Amino acid sequence: MKSRVNAAEIDFEVNVFPLLDWISAYLTDCLSRGLSPNTIRFYQEKLDNFIGFCRINNLHDIQDISTHDLRNYFIGLQENHTKGSVHAFFRTVKTFLNWHEEENEFTDWKNPIRKVKVKTPNKSCSFFEAEISNF
Repeated sequence: MKSRVNAAEIDFEVNVFPLLDWISAYLTDCLSRGLSPNTIRFYQEKLDNFIGFCRINNLHDIQDISTHDLRNYFIGLQENHTKGSVHAFFRTVKTFLNWHEEENEFTDWKNPIRKVKVKTPNKSCSFFEAEISNF
């Protein structure tokens, strides 16, 4: 098992699918900020799934992605994933799109994730909280 993620591993299909350029740049930024290799792999796995959705729907660049597209993506995930998993995909895509917005602050692009909400899964209470509620 690899202990590090290499920037060269992230860089694939550059210039053929502009969205990949942005995701590659995002993951490289994550590396440069010193995020854990496990965190970067987690992001890459979730974003690979998102790329698959974008390809199927002919969304080749970030500017092609709408709020409607994002909502359909998260609805589709609900068919085969738990609420917690869907929320993990949401957090990853949201973090990526927010990063893109910050990187490109002088463009007129509107971040479509700002209008998308995904319900946070219920957190189970701890043993201590359950014991207190029994009093």
